[in-house]
Amino acid sequence: MSWTELIEQLEDLARSGDWGDEGSARHAAASETAIGVVEARLGVSLPETYKGFLRCSNGFSGFGMNPLHLRPVEEIDWFAAEQQDWIDIWTDAHAGGPTVPDEDYFVYGDAQDCVNLRVAYLRSALQISDVSEGAVYLLNPQVKSDTGEWEAWFFANWLPGAARFRSFRDLVLDEIT
Repeated sequence: MSWTELIEQLEDLARSGDWGDEGSARHAAASETAIGVVEARLGVSLPETYKGFLRCSNGFSGFGMNPLHLRPVEEIDWFAAEQQDWIDIWTDAHAGGPTVPDEDYFVYGDAQDCVNLRVAYLRSALQISDVSEGAVYLLNPQVKSDTGEWEAWFFANWLPGAARFRSFRDLVLDEIT
């Protein structure tokens, strides 16, 4: 399914009222130049599924069951640049705790336990949404697939961890279903 089709489904969900009453809307597409400028500023190559989304909608207002504003590419930044206090709280709370083993960490879908979070990854996470009601969407460059996709997180201070997805596309598909 193309990004255009996925975004149309997101808009249909928003119109149905399933995502609350904030209203949702796609934004105009991001240019390749705008994406390139941000990649240069951040010093990374963004994952392809996220860039595919941006090429169809440079952000999205009121995205998801906990409606958040997915930021335009020009506004994304490292989570630590805006939310260092939040990172410090989580880091302090989990200091000295056990490391989550791979067999527990790399579980996705319904079998995932959101408590199996590697807090250290917050320091390098990319914030792609505004924070609303203690929740935010992040991309994690520390966990990459063979195709270069970054793990995507729904992170909230009212969760005992994060809902994690293999890619930004998987996160979007989860919101649709």
